Amino acid sequence: FMPGSQPGSVNLESVNRCDNCHGGYNPAIEPAHNWRGSMMAHAARDPLWMACLTVALQDSIWAVGNANAGDLCIRCHTPGGWLGGRSDPPNTTALSAGAVEAGVDCLRRAASDAEKCGDLQLQAQTLAELGTALVHSVRGYDDEGAILLRQSVELAERCGAARIALTGYRELGYVEALAGRRPTASDHLARALEVATDGDDLASVHSVIGFNLVDWGKLDEGLAHYQTSLEHAYGSGNRRRQIWALGLGAWGLLAADRLADADRWLSDCLTLVDDLRWTSFRPWPSALLVESRLRQGDDPGALQLELESAFALSCQLGDPCWEGAVARAMGLCFEAMDDHARAMEWLAEGRQRCVRETDSYVALSVEILLDQARVSSKLGQSAQAEACARECLSVAARAHMDAHVRRAILLMN
Repeated sequence: FMPGSQPGSVNLESVNRCDNCHGGYNPAIEPAHNWRGSMMAHAARDPLWMACLTVALQDSIWAVGNANAGDLCIRCHTPGGWLGGRSDPPNTTALSAGAVEAGVDCLRRAASDAEKCGDLQLQAQTLAELGTALVHSVRGYDDEGAILLRQSVELAERCGAARIALTGYRELGYVEALAGRRPTASDHLARALEVATDGDDLASVHSVIGFNLVDWGKLDEGLAHYQTSLEHAYGSGNRRRQIWALGLGAWGLLAADRLADADRWLSDCLTLVDDLRWTSFRPWPSALLVESRLRQGDDPGALQLELESAFALSCQLGDPCWEGAVARAMGLCFEAMDDHARAMEWLAEGRQRCVRETDSYVALSVEILLDQARVSSKLGQSAQAEACARECLSVAARAHMDAHVRRAILLMN
């Protein structure tokens, strides 16, 4: 990282690599252990720095009309985030959304330390936290996350830690649902529901059950679970659970063609996202809200402009699912404008981004394939339309998505 280095030009090593020489011998004096609690290690979390950054941004806007001066502050206080392209916008929202690597490294270290101390409950807890982080925060690590979650469940059941076992079963259910293995997901989630007691736990389990059932084609049952999840989330005051249930539940409302309800859930979801500054979740409800409004006849040109920032954010986050969802919405906008060639370009882009990791969201991939088959038919590309429909048929059949199988067969005919 030298003067002139640009975002994307350098990959910084994890701080754990420094421990090889600078740690592991005496926590009282070694640099690695003591650095972790230092002001330097937390330079981008320091509230005084955040206040100074705000002043710098305001001065920059007053002097030159934009807030770009904040980029210079971010470059030194969090070089990893700056090199990762997350200094824009300079108000740190993209930094907060994308800074997961350090957290995962910390959890790996905690899991290792817990194993050394021999406390089964602590081991189960750290493995559950690490497995959950790998599943939700880092794409391409669902298999490793699932292995750790199974280990966590086994340890939790041995030591009677029911709530930790619940977390493991819930997250294993989510992994299986994401991949389209619905009966297995259902089994894991039933085990989680058996031990759920308080409102927060019930909200989390019911939302994942809804997620699995909606993509299984059991829309009414799935949406009922989302509604139950929301009731528990409101009761427990957990706004993140509310965001997740509203955003993913709206996917089911769109499938059920309940557009007014979908609009309401997505608007509530985006309001909560802004309140909590959960920027990394924003691309999903933004994409779905555009799809809902397109179906209701809104101007596709205006909606397309709204999507540009969502697509930029999803690319900054590097989340294949979010990138695929927003690219698909862009394709739907161009389809609504009768620009079918551009629509196919965006749908192909969405499909490519959606499946670039091994743990892709199968239901989204199936939707994009159906869109590609439909738009190909409008372009008169019958061979391409049939190829997309056949691939959709294959993927949907493996993922227990019977309604999509029928739609693919209709497109093939």
